[in-house]
Amino acid sequence: MPAARFVAPANPSIVAPARHRVLATLCAWGIRLDEETTGDVALVVSELLTNSVLHAGGDLVTIAVYASRDRLLIEVYDASPQAPAPGVAGEEDTSGRGLFLVEALARSHGSSPTPRGKKTWAELDVRRRPTPSGAHPEPALTADHRPTGLARTA
Repeated sequence: MPAARFVAPANPSIVAPARHRVLATLCAWGIRLDEETTGDVALVVSELLTNSVLHAGGDLVTIAVYASRDRLLIEVYDASPQAPAPGVAGEEDTSGRGLFLVEALARSHGSSPTPRGKKTWAELDVRRRPTPSGAHPEPALTADHRPTGLARTA
């Protein structure tokens, strides 16, 4: 199963670059997501990461991505041991809906404590774009297939 992990400052300004980095990593692995799945992945990464950088405290967050032929696992690690709680959002509020969106889009999701805080995760079904006729099918993903250009952590 391909895996990538990178560390970023716990700052709202990293959400968009991290979202793009996750999608670029999937492309580097040869995973051609359909348009709806691409949007779902982008939104889930944004919501998990935003929740961490706004509410968890700490200096750093770690984003991990794991892919199989039909599933994608996104994990965000932060310094707070407290499980995220869904917000209560009014009609005019611009925040408070993130975990509800993750729940609606993910096959499963949750959080668990880690020695240095917690891991919040979501698992999504991978829907791929069809291979154009005459083109070679995508290669199968293998355990030794690694992305390029990502700082790996232990």
